[in-house]
Amino acid sequence: MHAFSEGFSFIPNLFLKFALINQILCPMKKILILSTLIIAIFFSCKKNDTSTTTPPDTTPVACFSVDTTQTNDTLHLFTFTSCSKNGARFEWDFGDGSSSLIANPTHRYVIKGTYNVRLTAYNSVGISNTTSQVITIGNFYYTLTKVVLTKLSGTISTPPVYIGMEYQNNVLFDVMNDSITNFNQIPLTKLFADSTVYDLKNSALWQQYREWSSQHGGIVPSYQCNSANIVSNILNVVIPYNSIDTAKFSMYFKLVHR
Repeated sequence: MHAFSEGFSFIPNLFLKFALINQILCPMKKILILSTLIIAIFFSCKKNDTSTTTPPDTTPVACFSVDTTQTNDTLHLFTFTSCSKNGARFEWDFGDGSSSLIANPTHRYVIKGTYNVRLTAYNSVGISNTTSQVITIGNFYYTLTKVVLTKLSGTISTPPVYIGMEYQNNVLFDVMNDSITNFNQIPLTKLFADSTVYDLKNSALWQQYREWSSQHGGIVPSYQCNSANIVSNILNVVIPYNSIDTAKFSMYFKLVHR
């Protein structure tokens, strides 16, 4: 009986050990289960997330500026500056057989003429884009396109008044030869067709302005048409007469290449 009791005495101890192990493992099981659930939820959300990140646009866009596109100076050194986007490599064609591979080159043309400058920009994978501008060198002139008379000389104040302007270039000719019969005609506008006759081929020319009336006689003062005084293609002229009396007009020009 004693031996039987000793044989089964380990059972309570065994249950006690299992109870202790269970108390230790149970929280760990809970943590493991909770962790598994969190991981499952995370990957489930990632799987259901359909949003995507848009890759950056690397398409090249060729662009450049130049210090001037028109000049009479055949020794001018042109400065080209690239403003291209996503450009990793550049190819310049200056239109005269010359080229360059740098981003911001300079170039000098030796012959007057018109040149088409092309810039091709390449991105890192070789996709290209091209742009161009026209460069013109030599033989630029201001040419007269319009005259607007805004004020007569007050000395000759009774219509009819005859207006004349002698625009002297290679030959003497009348730019304006009109009769004003009513002062409501002021301002008086005269338009001119595009012609080399009206080119201001010298930087400064002395010209004449005339007003004449049968009642008051005439005035013939001179004035200087100086290209250095042309601002935004307009030359404003004030004709002084007797110190205080004036006529006023504006001469409109455009820059042309002949």
